[in-house]
Amino acid sequence: MSLLQFLNDKVGKRLNTEANTTMIIVGDPRSGKSTWAFHLARAWARTFGQFNDSANVHFYARDLLKDFDKATRTAIILDDAGYQSDPTRWYSKTARAIKIIQETQGIKLNFLLITVQSLGLLLEHNTQLSTYLWDIRQKGRAKLYKIIPKHFEKGFWFINMHWVFDFSRLNDDAWKQYEAKKMEFLGKSTIEMDKEMQMEEMRREIRYRKQLLTISKLSGNYEGVEGGGLTPYQKRSLELKEKQLAIKEKGIEALREQTMKLSR
Repeated sequence: MSLLQFLNDKVGKRLNTEANTTMIIVGDPRSGKSTWAFHLARAWARTFGQFNDSANVHFYARDLLKDFDKATRTAIILDDAGYQSDPTRWYSKTARAIKIIQETQGIKLNFLLITVQSLGLLLEHNTQLSTYLWDIRQKGRAKLYKIIPKHFEKGFWFINMHWVFDFSRLNDDAWKQYEAKKMEFLGKSTIEMDKEMQMEEMRREIRYRKQLLTISKLSGNYEGVEGGGLTPYQKRSLELKEKQLAIKEKGIEALREQTMKLSR
């Protein structure tokens, strides 16, 4: 069976029932997940709709949802390169996006492709998985599995369809533009991560200084003060230090918001 025949048989039937089609592609870094997603999207677009190599490829779930809001009969890719810049939340946000799309966007008849390195991390967030899963263990070769949810218990059955598709590398101008976009995104993410680490170090310093101030207040053992406690000068000094720490905290939050805006 050719790839086009597969898409016509499996995806085309879902289009006739006015439902989105979602497929997940699993593989190690540089295994060819994005390449296979492009092959599927382009083959699908030739028969059923459209696919823009630049506008319909996203790294964050929020951008994916924005695209779904306006796109109809469009192949859309969510690339897990976004995981590098948001490792703690990328999978949870992706799982939520899948749920939103499956529940509210069915009439749009789009074809969603998601690349992931770990199916387990996606399952941790109780994702309602797609009908089909592509497993790329050998570079340039995609194996197909059908996913069936267990209705009376947690989990899924994975059925090996014994269909293997070999695919080649892409080297056209559109693919090169995508790779340039991805490298620019990853470079930007590295800078953002460095800033986040610097801000975290500043937060730790502020927490430490706050603890010292609290200890100073509680101890109240200062020479020259009858009965212990703080002198007016010491109180003013501590209040001034607290204000300075508060200003630093506000500065960190402002820097964090600015960094987030630049990343969008």
